[in-house]
Amino acid sequence: MKNQNLFRISASAVMFSLLAACGGGGGDEGPENTIVKHDVMGVDAPKSISAQAGKTIPLFASAETFGPKIASIAWAAQAASSDASGSISIADSNCGSAETSSREVPGRTGFFVDTVSCSTDAIIPANAKGVFNISSIITATDGSQRSENFSLNVIPVTSMLDVAVTAKALDPVVLAQPIRLNAVSSIQGVAPTTSVNTTYEWSVLYSPDNAEATLQRGAVLGNTSEVGVLLTQPGKYVFAVKTRVDDGLKAVTKTNYVSLVADDYPTASPIGFALNAEAEQSSVLVGSPARLVAIPHAPSGIQIDSFEYKWTQIGATTAVIHANNGRSVIITSPVEGDLMFSVEVTAKSGGYSEKKTALVTLRVNSATAN
Repeated sequence: MKNQNLFRISASAVMFSLLAACGGGGGDEGPENTIVKHDVMGVDAPKSISAQAGKTIPLFASAETFGPKIASIAWAAQAASSDASGSISIADSNCGSAETSSREVPGRTGFFVDTVSCSTDAIIPANAKGVFNISSIITATDGSQRSENFSLNVIPVTSMLDVAVTAKALDPVVLAQPIRLNAVSSIQGVAPTTSVNTTYEWSVLYSPDNAEATLQRGAVLGNTSEVGVLLTQPGKYVFAVKTRVDDGLKAVTKTNYVSLVADDYPTASPIGFALNAEAEQSSVLVGSPARLVAIPHAPSGIQIDSFEYKWTQIGATTAVIHANNGRSVIITSPVEGDLMFSVEVTAKSGGYSEKKTALVTLRVNSATAN
């Protein structure tokens, strides 16, 4: 009898050692640590990896139980940093195509060694960024569960998207006659296969009449937008077109202007000088000085006694104009955006005087822009 008891004690010790060696006999997760093995991305895989947004990364997990069978194996992805955005999807989150095997433990009815392996993919959208936790969750038929995870640092994709826009009138400026306004955009900094959404928004910035009511929205054809307008009173008209392009990663907005001057009579004025205005640099950084220049042209044979200049900003008064009574001025702007300036020039010749107005635009870029 004594020998039989010793044999039973020895057999129990061997079984306890076997369970301990396999990971059974207790654990931190579930009623009993019957999930004895759970590897994610391989035994020696790092606990943190990095991948670029828009990519797909392979996932792999394997598990083994001693006692119960494996009820399920699943994947989950959750944001793990405050700056994380976007959502990562798992191609086969419930491992429907997992490979499984099962064998009974000799001498233990209802005890199994169950194994499973699952291969699938994590799909990172192009707009994702930040750190995510990718988890593999194993659940056994006895209710025990085990989870292993690794962190995925998603590196955002940068875009070099930009757009150049020109705007002009397609018809002569005549009162009470339809005039077509046209804007053409040229996408820059992206591959030809990249999908870019382009929108145009036309508005009346300045007019002596209710030109907004006669601004007829036209069609957008590819990279071109066209609208029509009817000028009902003489004077200066300024139209703005805001062009916005978006490739899903970056949005760029540019504003351009069309200036029209409608006269009561198409006859030449007594002096008949011409006026242009330009910026020495088409774009500057926020806070950097830019020089604007008015360029009057007197017709042949006309003696101009004097020119007087008056500079103003059209629209929001964010820029500072330094010495606004000369042929050229220096301006600075504390904010970025598309700015527009007007210069009114009065020419005097003998007893005659004549006023002309010209417009000039300036692009102010952020000091941190790429």
